[in-house]
Amino acid sequence: VSVTATTTPACTNTASGSAVVTVLPLPTAAISGATTICSGATAVVSFTGTANATITYTVDSGANQTILLDATGNVSVTTPVLTANSTYNLVSVASATTPVCNN
Repeated sequence: VSVTATTTPACTNTASGSAVVTVLPLPTAAISGATTICSGATAVVSFTGTANATITYTVDSGANQTILLDATGNVSVTTPVLTANSTYNLVSVASATTPVCNN
């Protein structure tokens, strides 16, 4: 890079530098849990993925809910007492980094 002044006298200076662009990996997440329980029982739904990430999920197509994975990338949710089938869906995962990466 060269910089030249347009004044009198003309002054010139050479400058150099660099820019480093760091690419963060996308966060990951998975959901698992008991598939069959007895009526009147609870179940544990587990999420795993990128440590400290925010998980967004729904229960029976309801409103989005969020939960944070711990430092080892794990968290569990105990269902309420169930008397009918219930579906937990993983919607998305967002990293705890800056910038926030979503997947």
